[in-house]
Amino acid sequence: MQRNRTVANFLIGGSVFFLPALWVVWSTEQLALHAAINAHHVVAADLFFRFATHLADGVVPTLLSLLLLWKDVRSFLMMGASCGFSAIITQVLKQFVFDDHDRPARFREALGEMDWVSGIELNNYFSFPSGHATAAWAMCLALAVIIGKARWSWPLVILAGLLSF
Repeated sequence: MQRNRTVANFLIGGSVFFLPALWVVWSTEQLALHAAINAHHVVAADLFFRFATHLADGVVPTLLSLLLLWKDVRSFLMMGASCGFSAIITQVLKQFVFDDHDRPARFREALGEMDWVSGIELNNYFSFPSGHATAAWAMCLALAVIIGKARWSWPLVILAGLLSF
């Protein structure tokens, strides 16, 4: 019962992030959205995001899966399946459905003066859906299920939201 409540809290919390974000993404032109977000740039946050972006790049969820193997096979499989299936779905969508969605870095000149986080390699293609966001939510959902305590739902939702951003 506790695990069901944990997952329900996580999904409700995720909806609090996801639904407004989806509305903004679909109702705003891509470059205008990127410029609007960048208008709220905070230099101090660059250090956090330079590090945080790597927490959801595929390596961390993979290593976390392997570490969970020491806990038990079920946790290992939960993390591996969650992150693996989400990665496959994301790549299929990127390659075959949204293959024309380029990343903002491709439009650097059109965006004009903008703050870019130094030390981060920027790709030009296959912007949507975000592999980092997908990995972050899959990893944090799997952790919510593995931990199985409702009080961890919201911190994991916040972590997934920050890693997505």
